[in-house]
Amino acid sequence: MKSTLSLTLVASLLLSAGPVSAEQSPRPIARVLEREATRLTLDAEDTALRVDERQQSTPDWPRVKRLPSETKLSVTVKGEPSRRVRFVAADEFQLVVRERTGAQRTILRSDVAEIATFETRNSPSGAVTGALVGVWAGSRIALNLAYNSPCQPSCGGVTTAMLLSAIGIPVAGGLIGYHAFARSVAVVIYHAQ
Repeated sequence: MKSTLSLTLVASLLLSAGPVSAEQSPRPIARVLEREATRLTLDAEDTALRVDERQQSTPDWPRVKRLPSETKLSVTVKGEPSRRVRFVAADEFQLVVRERTGAQRTILRSDVAEIATFETRNSPSGAVTGALVGVWAGSRIALNLAYNSPCQPSCGGVTTAMLLSAIGIPVAGGLIGYHAFARSVAVVIYHAQ
């Protein structure tokens, strides 16, 4: 917004303060206004760049402080390999975690290189595979019921079992595949700059 305003001011000053002929030079006030408008434009753009750089380089430590207790983490301390731990607490200066052995460890914030949490992501491809297996199995069961089940005097129960096999088994296979092939993915929530 400031840079747009500054550019508009510069353009209007240049157009209104220009010389009438080639021999005339701009008036001193017009030259000062032009120089100041240019300086304001450059200052506004420089400030905007600094704000953007600061926002990009600011680590997300407040997110770490809001983690629920016992959240599974992967913590990398500078100069050490990453370790899987459980979150205990954090404040502005330190992180407290519980090691796999049960011992608590306090790590200074300045020593932390990276923190990642783990998210479970379900498997759409597992759902498709489970549904296809369910279609194969459900259709075999339905066809077996259709050709090998006596249904005299009424076929209501056999028809219901055939429909449940042909529809229910593929749906169940898709749901099972979606959840059974879920994978845990590390998501970086803090990276020291």
